[in-house]
Amino acid sequence: CTMYTLFAPCENCLKHTLQAGIKRIVYRKVYGYKKNTSKDFQQDYAKEAITRLLLSMPHVECIHENGDRTYLEDLWDGKENIPTVEDFRHNQKESRTFYDDKKAEV
Repeated sequence: CTMYTLFAPCENCLKHTLQAGIKRIVYRKVYGYKKNTSKDFQQDYAKEAITRLLLSMPHVECIHENGDRTYLEDLWDGKENIPTVEDFRHNQKESRTFYDDKKAEV
């Protein structure tokens, strides 16, 4: 089943969509937040949750309506920046998030 939507799903909508058995999501836009706002912290965790969901379900396709990029490519500004499952597993063992490591590098 395919779901067409104006905005790419947030982590909760994505979770419910996957539980409903939808295997293909086609979106027009990724909801964008302004940088350096009080929502930055929440956005980091939402982005990580979406990434974990999509990486754990490789049979699910979430793509832009043009078909030229995936939701993860949009979230992470390119295919080369998408973290791997191993990145998350490493951080989980040490009770850290992917973002805790990124902030420590800065």
